Amino acid sequence: MTPRIPRKMSSSATIGHHSSVSSIQFFTKDAKLVLKLLEKTVIRLGLQIRYEPIFQNGEPWQSDGGLCRLLEEKLIIVNSLAPAEQKCQVILAALRQQPPSPLIPPAVQHLIERQS
Repeated sequence: MTPRIPRKMSSSATIGHHSSVSSIQFFTKDAKLVLKLLEKTVIRLGLQIRYEPIFQNGEPWQSDGGLCRLLEEKLIIVNSLAPAEQKCQVILAALRQQPPSPLIPPAVQHLIERQS
């Protein structure tokens, strides 16, 4: 993973980097609710999610985390130091890499489609 330049997050952040996603905005309170929904979806799909502070040389590393494989298990590592909006982005990106499933709630499927 490459280091990221620190960026300031306002009270609202846009999920995703694609222009079609720019209409999806979460306020901090909303991002926390969306994060809980995404966490439940991850668990339903049988994936693990781990929140870890990500450091390099003792300093916070500007990596959001992502989907990885540890032995035979897929897991999503999320930077616990990141704001809720960035955590949502990481989980949505990981869910986008999974095959379609009826276990994904329609609201989450909509967010996944909007992010891609």
